[in-house]
Amino acid sequence: MTFYLCFPLSRTFQKGSINFSQIQSSIEITVASLEAIPEENKALSRLKSDFEEGGRFHFLSSDISITERVLERASTVQVKYVTKLVENIHNRFDSVSPHS
Repeated sequence: MTFYLCFPLSRTFQKGSINFSQIQSSIEITVASLEAIPEENKALSRLKSDFEEGGRFHFLSSDISITERVLERASTVQVKYVTKLVENIHNRFDSVSPHS
């Protein structure tokens, strides 16, 4: 899911010619989308429901259990990953930002 949120920024650099006025807005959109991931918690909610009765992976629920501890750990990893990704985007682009 995180990969798809970086598409606007990636597309900006994949175009034949770069419109520098679009870079800043692409960065802002990407960062805002990434920062919303832990707040929305959609991926972890979907994971949990996938293993519940009627979920996509219910047939595996006897082998794999998605406990609250697993969800808490996944949430912690997700927050660290997203935080580092946003930090890397800022480190890479803040020096070229017209607002810096």
